[in-house]
Amino acid sequence: MHHWSRPSECLKEINRVLKANGEAWIYDARRDTTKEVNAQFRRRYGWFLALVFLNLVRAHSSLTRREIDEILSSPEIRFSQRTVVDKGVIIKLQLVK
Repeated sequence: MHHWSRPSECLKEINRVLKANGEAWIYDARRDTTKEVNAQFRRRYGWFLALVFLNLVRAHSSLTRREIDEILSSPEIRFSQRTVVDKGVIIKLQLVK
């Protein structure tokens, strides 16, 4: 989602092309993670990958939970279900038509 210039328009189009009860799963990097989540990432993947991902990638290629909530709260977005799942440094949107 972080590359979309007009996220609301993209989500409207996703909704349009989905069949009834169809689902769209969207994953994106999360910028506003806790220190604990960052430490778990470092332990799991090592200091180098943590440095690259937690600092460089997220600096320009990520969203905060607040930004996602603002996009999804638009009245133009008409999904029957909107679920945001926190997966540590990744955030998952599960949208059902």
